[in-house]
Amino acid sequence: MSDLGVEPQVEGRPSAGATLAQDLSEAAQRRDRSRNVRALGRLAPFVAAHKSDALFATVFLLTSTASTLGLSGAVRQLVDHLTTAKATGASIDGWFYLLGGVALALAASSALRYFFVTKLGERVVADLRKATYAHILTLDPAFFLSTRTGEVLSRLTTDIQIVENLLSTSVSVALRNLLTLIGAMIMLLIVSPHLTGLVLLIFPVVLAPLFLFGRRVRKLTASTQDEFARAVGYAGEALDALEIVQAFGREETSAGRFGQAVESSFQTSLRRMSARAIMTAAVIGLVFGGVVAIFWLGVHAGLRGDMTWGALFQFALLSVLAAGSVGALGETWGDVQKAAGAMERIADLMDARPGIAAPAVPK
Repeated sequence: MSDLGVEPQVEGRPSAGATLAQDLSEAAQRRDRSRNVRALGRLAPFVAAHKSDALFATVFLLTSTASTLGLSGAVRQLVDHLTTAKATGASIDGWFYLLGGVALALAASSALRYFFVTKLGERVVADLRKATYAHILTLDPAFFLSTRTGEVLSRLTTDIQIVENLLSTSVSVALRNLLTLIGAMIMLLIVSPHLTGLVLLIFPVVLAPLFLFGRRVRKLTASTQDEFARAVGYAGEALDALEIVQAFGREETSAGRFGQAVESSFQTSLRRMSARAIMTAAVIGLVFGGVVAIFWLGVHAGLRGDMTWGALFQFALLSVLAAGSVGALGETWGDVQKAAGAMERIADLMDARPGIAAPAVPK
């Protein structure tokens, strides 16, 4: 120990800052990119421990989806009534009451669904965090010789936070859109099987840019994180040996090195944003372009008398709901993959063998 109370660097041993830079580089190289989502099954026991919240969340998820689809049926009845000769101001009031009732049911169901889904997600994550930490305390000290404390803390913070985002937000969005898609397709088949076949032809065209650009966006996101981690590593290495940097007048060089890493991260992020913007434009253009084309065909069918105007309006609403659900499912799938990778790392920590209890101290 030196007179200043600072432990001198041992020859041949890297400094703490250099170790930080190396750790960040190694973490970027071994970042899990697996698409295996089975690791999320490890959450099942935590969810099962709160069956009542899971049941309420499921019930209100179903009712909110049913209310969304029910709006299309109410609009159909209203439009069909408006196109008849018997339509009067007094006769249409009942249909607007129906629309208002469905809208209120949708609002109440959505609010309750959000509450119970978020509550369940927060509760599961809290239990997972407590169980993980309790297991860490049982591990043999030799475990921490091969695993850095910072990596263990990352499982408790960053990875569990990713799982929390999935359970509190993405799962609810994904399930709601999946049920909406299934319900919309069933109702579309009932309203017009012919036009439904055309809608199904649009789906592959919409999914193509999601998969093509989505993969590039995920890669660029990971690259952005790697570049920023490298910048942090440079900063940590320089700050750890700041007195040496200042003694040799290398402040400007160190600042330039850090600035170059930050700029590299920004340029990678810029490419990611450009790819995401192109993907968004392609999806929106294809979805609404296809809906307009099908609606054009539906108008001609209505003019020929092949379908009622109310059925046409219902078909258009259901088409928009189905197409929007496909796009939302494509985006939430990336969150599912990200959470699956985080859960795999947490599971590896949970599967670590507990150590042998320390012997009792003799009196």
